[in-house]
Amino acid sequence: MHEGQDHSVLPGPCIWIDGDACPRPVKEVIFNCSRGRKVKVTLVSNNYQRILKSPLVQQVVVGAGHDEADDYIVDHIGSHDIAVTADIPLADRLVKLGVIAINPSGEVYTAANMSDRLATRNLLTELRSAGLPSTTAPGYSNRDKHRFASALDKHVTRMLSLSRG
Repeated sequence: MHEGQDHSVLPGPCIWIDGDACPRPVKEVIFNCSRGRKVKVTLVSNNYQRILKSPLVQQVVVGAGHDEADDYIVDHIGSHDIAVTADIPLADRLVKLGVIAINPSGEVYTAANMSDRLATRNLLTELRSAGLPSTTAPGYSNRDKHRFASALDKHVTRMLSLSRG
């Protein structure tokens, strides 16, 4: 971790962002949610990112090692928190912890859909390793952004009601 970085975790329910590969429009939606709903956000990444300057938002920069950001999130996330990630192995770990994990397109990872997602991810990894072309993901669309915003709002509402009740 970098010197001078505050690594304390904000208390209370929080939205966790797996920051290195998170599209900018997704971060904007999360920061807007944080401002409007007074929800804490922790962005974890291997590199510094542009974040909303707010006492509700913190950034944790971990080392460049493989899965360091993932491990940090798993080690610090709370049961009423929400994680935003496109990383399938991280999502699998979070689902096993019982945490809500949402991808940037607004799809919620569940125990029921993780095995298919892991199998697809592993197949694509093997194809790339063998030098075979694999499909590339389409660009991030406004439809994806709206679907994500809707899913986030639904789960933030649930998260806040659980933390207060």
